Amino acid sequence: MRAQVDQSRGNERPLVGHDALRDHRQIGIRGKQGRNPRPAAVGRLSGCHAVGHGQHGAREGHGAIVASPFCAYNEARVKQAPLITSVQNPAVQRLRALADPRARRREGVVLIEGVRLVEEALSQNLALVEVAVSPRLERDERGRALGLALERSEAYLHRTSDRVLAAMADVETHQGVVAVAERPSHNPERVAAVAANPLVVAQGIQDPGNLGALVRVADAASAAGVLVVGGADPFSPKALRASAGSAFRVPLAEVTDCEALLALLAATGRKLLVAVHHGGESCFTADLSGRAALAFGGEGAGLAPTLVVAAALRISVPMKAGVESLNLVAAAAVILFEATRARSRA
Repeated sequence: MRAQVDQSRGNERPLVGHDALRDHRQIGIRGKQGRNPRPAAVGRLSGCHAVGHGQHGAREGHGAIVASPFCAYNEARVKQAPLITSVQNPAVQRLRALADPRARRREGVVLIEGVRLVEEALSQNLALVEVAVSPRLERDERGRALGLALERSEAYLHRTSDRVLAAMADVETHQGVVAVAERPSHNPERVAAVAANPLVVAQGIQDPGNLGALVRVADAASAAGVLVVGGADPFSPKALRASAGSAFRVPLAEVTDCEALLALLAATGRKLLVAVHHGGESCFTADLSGRAALAFGGEGAGLAPTLVVAAALRISVPMKAGVESLNLVAAAAVILFEATRARSRA
């Protein structure tokens, strides 16, 4: 594997993509008694080699520092690897490139920032591929505990300065951790078919903050899952922050278009109920029980006419005269929790 020299530090580091980093998770050299790999096995792997790190590096044969992402992660390498202080480092450049949504789609990964979201990713057993941490993570006990958990995970871990991690973060004030994970993937048919609880359909919601908040409401109301039809990426950094981790807990799948959605609902025995601003039956009197799919559209355009026409029922939140409408998330919360109450009465 060809390596590239980081001119700013004189360190030789591998220049690889996330597919290569995934490979090191799958080599299968960890010991039988725990998650951590056996350092002694590293040198026997095809394509694995130790790379010197100047005066900070390990001596040949010690196996303390393993720079190749094809090799399984080990705690000794993390503790002795030099701190990354240059934004020109290939690992930093690789993570910074993931700010582009097209790059994330192409790589099949999501970018996760912040203590809570990374904790949630670990608790839901997401496949973490690569993680960068900085001293800011160790400011409190919770951050230190997360750092230890990441060291024991199978993710390829980089230690960086706070300034370098800021260059990788999407938020203005980072919390000392940025992670790359394999994009969660759920089969839409299974999401629609499995549970009897209402299914949430998010159609054409362009604002990632609104989409993430809707996923959070769906999770809180015990929805069977969320089907996303067009609109924003539900796994964009902003949508993930708005979901507060719910995007990792609730089954979430994307459907290509409205026609495919209608065919899916028919095949899985779901009746389509659509939320409209005005003119629908009150959500407090409508029958929200049974295998329903509750569809919500963007605040501007609303739902596609195709779905409104095909719906078994149109529902609205009754409001005081003169009030134009509730925002998307507020209306969805009222309707979904009313559906929860209806199920409890049934």
